[in-house]
Order: sequence, then C-alpha cells, then structure tokens
Amino acid sequence: MAKAFLLLLVTGSIFFQGCAMAQNKLIDEILSTVNPDRFKPLDVTPIVLRYIPPGTERQAVIAELTAQGFEVKEAEQKIERCADCEPMVVLGWYINKTAFGLLPLPDKSYISLRFGFKNGMAVYISAIHTLNVY
Repeated sequence: MAKAFLLLLVTGSIFFQGCAMAQNKLIDEILSTVNPDRFKPLDVTPIVLRYIPPGTERQAVIAELTAQGFEVKEAEQKIERCADCEPMVVLGWYINKTAFGLLPLPDKSYISLRFGFKNGMAVYISAIHTLNVY
C-alpha cells in the first residue's frame, strides 16, 4: 500500500511539473532572446503573435497570459499607434528575478506586453524583453 502511494505521489509530481513547464513556453522562448545591448529593450512581438494572434478575444488573451505565467491587469490607456482601439487595454508582465532575491541586485530581465482591442478582439499587440544582467 505504501509503495503504491509513493508511486502515485512521484507520478503526480512529475505530471504537474511537466504541466507547469509547458505553461511557461512563451516566457521561456522570450527569455531565450537576448539583445546584445544591456538595458536596451528587444521587440519580441513576433514571438507573442505565435501564441496570441490578432483577433483573439479579450478574455482569451487574459486566460492565455495567466496560464503562461504572466501577471495581468486591465487598465485604461491610450495607444497612440491604434487610434481606433478601445480605451481599456490588457497589460502583461513577467520579472525574471536573480537567484539571490534577498540581495539588492537588479532583476535578470523584464518582459512587458500590451494588447489593444477593437470590438473585444485584439488588434494591437506589442511586447518587449529587457535584459538587465549578463
């Protein structure tokens, strides 16, 4: 009985680790891109477009970003490049912390996403990745 329980526990742990790793594929792919100029933002919009294409509904964008491990919020914001966009945008971000989180070191990198909508569908998508340390 104890062996069966242990086997079930180990199998479940491996399964959930795999699920968690699969959920962060977008973050992992973005973090693998590096701009040679430290602190200079790198446009990673093409990567995000493979996961969340234009025409995706607002709630689906929020659900996908959350599932991928991003912090998400809606905010009233004007997008200058999208005059027809609704005033409420979806913002997503991910901060890749240093291994020594207790020390006052800069974060390793920062990912910032912005989605503009028209009639509830994504029409404007932008994403940047800033590497802060080597």
